[in-house]
Amino acid sequence: MRKLATIREIAEIKPIPDADRIEVARIDGWEVVVSKKDNFHVGDRVVYVEIDSKMPETPEYEFLKSRKYVVKTIVMRGQVSQGLVMPLSILPVGEYKLGQDVTDVLGIIKYDPQLEEENAVFEENRKKTRNPVVKFLMRYAW
Repeated sequence: MRKLATIREIAEIKPIPDADRIEVARIDGWEVVVSKKDNFHVGDRVVYVEIDSKMPETPEYEFLKSRKYVVKTIVMRGQVSQGLVMPLSILPVGEYKLGQDVTDVLGIIKYDPQLEEENAVFEENRKKTRNPVVKFLMRYAW
């Protein structure tokens, strides 16, 4: 199973030209735009959430509501951001090792747009038929 959220270490932080409030953090080759107010530094251990991850619909992730709680590749001030970086403080108290998978701890699931579409169609069909079992059985002569 794919590790959608892991404990990683920030390798480099670079400023973004003409951007006062954001900067780029490099984590294992991935470039992620982070806020300066979060006060990340080189060598800090953080939670890195990969793209195509669906976050739980909780108040902590309200900032992702407009994106349906899905972490996507975005461009901010001309800088590509692939993923989401959060401080370790979002995790429950405990010991976490570098590279440890925390997907289940945070309740993150893999976003699959095809599955979402199939579920929507199924739900729509379910609402149209009052009792699908009865309609199924009515097809056969007894």
